[in-house]
Amino acid sequence: MKVVGESTVLIIPEKMEGKIGGVSGRMRKVVTVKPGMFYETDGLEFDTVPAL
Repeated sequence: MKVVGESTVLIIPEKMEGKIGGVSGRMRKVVTVKPGMFYETDGLEFDTVPAL
């Protein structure tokens, strides 16, 4: 079963951006996020929260 494809959107913390390696080229979009922010991407709206 594949979990990464041409329609995949990966949402990750900014700190993880350098750790996704060659996977980013196999997906449609990589969105990096910061804690305490509101985001909207591809019809998905969400807030991020700081880790405790």
